[in-house]
Amino acid sequence: MNNLDDNKRKAVSLLVALLSVAGTSYAQDEEFESDKGSTMVLDEVIVTARKREETLQESPVAISALSAQALQEAGVSNTRDLQQSVPGLNFSEQGSKNPSIFVRGIGQRESAAALDPSVGVYINGIYIPRTDGQLLDTVDTESVQVLRGPQGTLFGKNNTGGAMLVTTKQPHNEGFEGYATSRLGNFGRRDVKVSANIPLNDDTLAMRAGVNSTKSDGFLKNDTTGARFGDEDRLAATARIMWQATDTFSADVFTFWSKQNERGAGFTCVSANNPDSDYSLIRIPNGSNGFDNYETACQQSEKEDFGKVTINGPSIFQMQNAISALTLTWELDDIELKSITAYSKQWNITVEDDQDASGLSALGNGSVSFHKVIDQNSQLSVGDEERNQLSQELQAIGSALDESLSYTVGVFYSKEEMENNPFTQLVGNGGYATLGVPNPAAIDFPLLPTFLATASDITNEAYALFAQVTYDINDYTQLTLGARYTVENRERHARVFSADLDAVAALLGGTPPTGGGKLVSVPYTSLDELQALAAAGQLPVKEITIPGESTKDTTFRKFTPMGTLSFKVPENLLEGTNFDALMTYVTVSQGFKAGGFEPKGTELEPFDEENVTNVEIGIKADAFGQRIRFNTAVYRMDFEDIQVRVAQSGQNLGELFLYIDNAGSATIQGVEMELTALVTEGLTLNATANYTDYAYDEFEGVKVDKFGQTNNAADRSREPGGSTPPFTFTLTAMYDLDTSVGLFIPRLTAFYRDEIYSGVDLAGVDADASYIDDVTLWSFRMAYIPADLQELNVALFVKNLTDEEYFQGGFTVAETLGAAALTQGPGREYGIEATYNF
Repeated sequence: MNNLDDNKRKAVSLLVALLSVAGTSYAQDEEFESDKGSTMVLDEVIVTARKREETLQESPVAISALSAQALQEAGVSNTRDLQQSVPGLNFSEQGSKNPSIFVRGIGQRESAAALDPSVGVYINGIYIPRTDGQLLDTVDTESVQVLRGPQGTLFGKNNTGGAMLVTTKQPHNEGFEGYATSRLGNFGRRDVKVSANIPLNDDTLAMRAGVNSTKSDGFLKNDTTGARFGDEDRLAATARIMWQATDTFSADVFTFWSKQNERGAGFTCVSANNPDSDYSLIRIPNGSNGFDNYETACQQSEKEDFGKVTINGPSIFQMQNAISALTLTWELDDIELKSITAYSKQWNITVEDDQDASGLSALGNGSVSFHKVIDQNSQLSVGDEERNQLSQELQAIGSALDESLSYTVGVFYSKEEMENNPFTQLVGNGGYATLGVPNPAAIDFPLLPTFLATASDITNEAYALFAQVTYDINDYTQLTLGARYTVENRERHARVFSADLDAVAALLGGTPPTGGGKLVSVPYTSLDELQALAAAGQLPVKEITIPGESTKDTTFRKFTPMGTLSFKVPENLLEGTNFDALMTYVTVSQGFKAGGFEPKGTELEPFDEENVTNVEIGIKADAFGQRIRFNTAVYRMDFEDIQVRVAQSGQNLGELFLYIDNAGSATIQGVEMELTALVTEGLTLNATANYTDYAYDEFEGVKVDKFGQTNNAADRSREPGGSTPPFTFTLTAMYDLDTSVGLFIPRLTAFYRDEIYSGVDLAGVDADASYIDDVTLWSFRMAYIPADLQELNVALFVKNLTDEEYFQGGFTVAETLGAAALTQGPGREYGIEATYNF
């Protein structure tokens, strides 16, 4: 996994060839000297990675920036599409449709709502705290910037992997204008996007409003139920009002609302070929639906054609999300003061997937399973899940010493509250399974209750002071120092619900458990009654007392410094070379993500903060008359107390614990690059590449024997970094063909993604099902702008041109479940898109 394989060598060879061809062609151009003064140059890109505007090539930060035009040219419709344009950025679906975002191998593998993301996503400077709200459609987007590496100073909170900055278009008073876009395609694709700028008076007040509807029927068909998965049904709207009250004071009001109502990811079951899995010992009372058929069901699922699934359980992903913010800005002589006040809320939340990924009723969790059992027990009551966050940031940005020193200082506060956050483990039909094979001649039957659920109220409160100062040592050398001091308070209150064993025994005329066991002996003739109760969601359930404390809280305090030394090569030293500008930098930075508490069985278990220290060397260069731009960075990160979602058997048969643990330490090192080349008049080549070597130095797991007698330490350091492809590569060629009838812009992209590891338990490293195969995806886009109607842009597009069959994410529980639940990638997608600018 740590060495370049043939595909990687081919990709690197292709990149070297590209650079050589481009460089040779420019060097041999007899008119090259005059080209340096021509209009055939790359545009300057403005970024705000250091909370002030500067050009991309002068910012000593590993950053990728895409403008609104670049997003349109690439056909980017949401943040997930960016992974084919940004090196080191990877989205992996681990469960449901929550986006799991990784940068340089750092991300949160499990995207449960209670877990913090490792890559911060911000819209107009407002932090989005939960992963299931981080999939943003590009509604009236001005730019997207992806900052790689820990951003523990200016952004701070939970940015151990990096940050993604989404900025919407700012209103202006230069006139009424806007655009309307429609996209139609196969799989029932029908998208609509409309945005308009509306001046409200002559010079001080203006607004923008946009709405986006994304819909498709889905690319996966369930032959059993007829339902389609991989569908999309999202509606989003933004509004932004800008009031320039005086020459020095402005107010910016921003609102965002979205609604998502889709089916889940639609898992495919892939057998891990483990006959000794815990589930091999369990049966469901209905013998035709037993776990002994589970591996057969997985094999049947694997044999199904791609584009189909066999799941039979509920699969839902829906929620509403709203953000409101007020930004006040004062422009003084040498300082800008800014206040950002924001409130966000999520409600109408339902997240559920058929976790066993087969046609059996084997394993489920989520809010549907939770409320089906809890709500029909009249003695219990749990409300719907809701979340909200209030944040306040104050910034002062200015300069001193004849502008040789610039600074950004500020304070940040946020309080996030989540109510009734559910988690359910439900094994078997309705939460009950049995030991052994059903036997009609049996008098008594050993019944194993396997329903366990928690409902949590979570409060996260954070305070931070931050500062970053940049000093120009001379005309060519710049030193940046920064630091952030963060205090985070974490509190979790959990209610735990489980099967009522005594009530089950009494209801079915059986024998209750003794000695704290979890087996109930019931007459075999009562199993039909049990099945009826399970189907109706009326199984006896009780709320139990958590051993220890049901409410736990803790406080984390962290100082995260950074330093960057950059050097811009003087122009006189570049004379006689093909370089127009050359800058190099060295950065040392730190980031951290606070810990917290997670339910593990019937207890709230703590997990520690994670820390990362990053050292990187970067080079940014413009060459050949600003017709080639090449940026690269080499990095090494020491990652400690890594928060990972793990699966573990419990001390009673049938228990499967999914919880957050700290994985000791790892070393992540790699290299990334971006290349843009104007090869000839009209022809542009773009290439990105990333190689990440993720190796655990220490990762200790726990192995529990099948009958719960002992807990044994187990070494998991052989495992690869989860959900992290060691190598990715993108190559894009785009040509502007100007004709008498209009401008044609063909665009061809090849994207290669290496193998991904999906194991979450001890046996995963040795299971073939844990390794998701590599894939190369081709896409093509042909845009046309008519000569006599340049407000119109029509594009034909094809994604996954060669109709590759591949998995894009998932998880493998090889030891307990004995299988993987993987999400298929879309097959060939094609359609037409039209945009009219008015």
